[in-house]
Amino acid sequence: MLLARTDTCAIFGLPGNPQSAIVALVSLGAPVIASMLGQIQQELPTVITSNELTAPSDFTRLIIGNIVNGEFEVGQYLGSAMLRGLAHSTGFAVVTKELTAAGESVRWLSLP
Repeated sequence: MLLARTDTCAIFGLPGNPQSAIVALVSLGAPVIASMLGQIQQELPTVITSNELTAPSDFTRLIIGNIVNGEFEVGQYLGSAMLRGLAHSTGFAVVTKELTAAGESVRWLSLP
């Protein structure tokens, strides 16, 4: 993602594949815009995951899915070019550990 600020505006350059563009916009773009508007950022809520989740070492991974019966469930159609995955999901689990076991908490980033 490209981010620049001029005297009059912010410029966001998003990735070329659809799901990655949405991830960049909601995780990086929206907080920057909110900050420019003077809004205070709220801590992301936590939710229990019903699935085992993985992320590469030293990375944060956003995994698309839904809250079902109060728990995160991984969505279908996970490919970065899959708009269908976005259409059938309500947000992202924010995974910061290499292995998050089912039953553990993760942060939840809702789609707008």
